[in-house]
Amino acid sequence: MAQRRRQDQQQQEEQLCCVGSKCSTLPTSSTQLCSDASWNALLKATAEATLIVKEVIRSLQDDGLASVNKKAFGALKKPSAKLLSSRLMKVSLQLTSLHTQIMDMKHQSALLDERMKRQDHSTQLDVIQKVDDLTSTMQKALTYLQDDEGKGRIVCGSKDSRRVSFSFSKPSMSCQAEEQKLDELRFKAEEQMKAENERLKRELEEALSLKQNERSALEQVERYKEVVARVTADNMVFLMKLKQSEHALQIAQEQQRDLAKQLEIGRLKFLEEVSSEIEDTVMTSLSKAEAYEKELHLLQKDHEKKTRECQEKLQEARENLHQTINLKERLTELEEERSQILSRLESETREKEDARAEVHALFDDVKALNEQLSKIKADHMAEMKEIQEKMKNLELKEQEVDQLLLTMDKMSAQLETQQAMNAILMKKKEEMEWLFLEAKAEKENLQKQCRRVIQK
Repeated sequence: MAQRRRQDQQQQEEQLCCVGSKCSTLPTSSTQLCSDASWNALLKATAEATLIVKEVIRSLQDDGLASVNKKAFGALKKPSAKLLSSRLMKVSLQLTSLHTQIMDMKHQSALLDERMKRQDHSTQLDVIQKVDDLTSTMQKALTYLQDDEGKGRIVCGSKDSRRVSFSFSKPSMSCQAEEQKLDELRFKAEEQMKAENERLKRELEEALSLKQNERSALEQVERYKEVVARVTADNMVFLMKLKQSEHALQIAQEQQRDLAKQLEIGRLKFLEEVSSEIEDTVMTSLSKAEAYEKELHLLQKDHEKKTRECQEKLQEARENLHQTINLKERLTELEEERSQILSRLESETREKEDARAEVHALFDDVKALNEQLSKIKADHMAEMKEIQEKMKNLELKEQEVDQLLLTMDKMSAQLETQQAMNAILMKKKEEMEWLFLEAKAEKENLQKQCRRVIQK
């Protein structure tokens, strides 16, 4: 039994280690919670916890109160099966709700990741497009300016040649107009560049605000994940305790089954041995008795026949006594045969009496065995009554514990009300003391005033 208990404890530790190893991807910090493996591990752990709780509830409902109170909890306080099942049902409901919450959190985190990726990609594309637009506009403006400058230079060169040819007679009004146009174009290009720069600054600020919002959302998600990690740790502790209690319950059930099997095996062996011995002895004795009775019956018939024949012969011999001498010899022979038959009959009667004595002894043995069986049954019934009485005492003790808990709750409520009343009374007492001190001070002031008046 001790070796079996040690083996069961080792199996329990291995199962618990397996439960912990299944959650190898559980998050150790807030940065690891964004992975899908950690979410899947959390979901697996919660699902396994719910399954274990449901199995324990089923085992409790199947086994009932006796197995739980006898073996599972030992000498500790023995909770009722109804309370345990109700608590475990609450725990299973909490685990299912936690499972759904984790699924929702996973879905939300996936949506947030997708949004963040999309936003990052879209913002990067927008910035790249805007930079490309700016570069293209800048290149267009520069090319336009270069073309205008080239045209102005050509016009100025032609006008200079005209001035040289015409001896600088006409003023260069067209060059001034071209220069003004170039200045206007440069001014417009600068204004466009400033507007584009402002627009880019605004877009960058919007992108920064979006990134800040994303960071705040990530921080909230990490907080939620930390809360989930704490809840999973609490659930793991609860699962460890639940596994231990379940293992203790299984050990108790196995012990009970082993004892019941041993008891049944012992009873069956004893009954088979006793019944086989009794049947063998009774059958042998009955067969012997029947054989002896048959032999006696046959001997009686033979004896009756022989006696009849002898009587007839005697009668014939008496009648023919005087007739022949041979008949005397015959009579002597018949008498010898009769003596032999009588001796045989005496021996057979003795054997019959011995057989009857053996049958009586066998019947006495059967009675003694029946008495032993009745004693064993009475002892078994007494043990069952003691077990029932112990179970009743346990139920009464549980009821007393429940009543004591109710009285404790009532007393705690009364204590709270009494403490509140005491606080109110203390406040009133302080107020009365202050009033008394004020009255005392007023009295002293009046006495002083009276003394002053009397002195005057």
